[in-house]
Amino acid sequence: MLIIVGFLAGMFFVGVQLLQKYGYASTVNWDKLGNDTSTQIQHWATNADITNLHGLFHTLGIPVSGGLGLGLLAGFVRTR
Repeated sequence: MLIIVGFLAGMFFVGVQLLQKYGYASTVNWDKLGNDTSTQIQHWATNADITNLHGLFHTLGIPVSGGLGLGLLAGFVRTR
């Protein structure tokens, strides 16, 4: 699985380099990137409810139930 992920990441990198070589992606608009990032972080910060941890992870878009259950099970199996 790790080899497949590495291969896909490498192909993505090669694709981006080819786009840059042929002039399709020559510059990065750092101002837009910074503004969009800070806007998204501010949106997450205003909508996050610290008292409701499940709501916080749901707001961030992280599926918690499966990962939490699998981690709990792995922890119990590992301590035996």
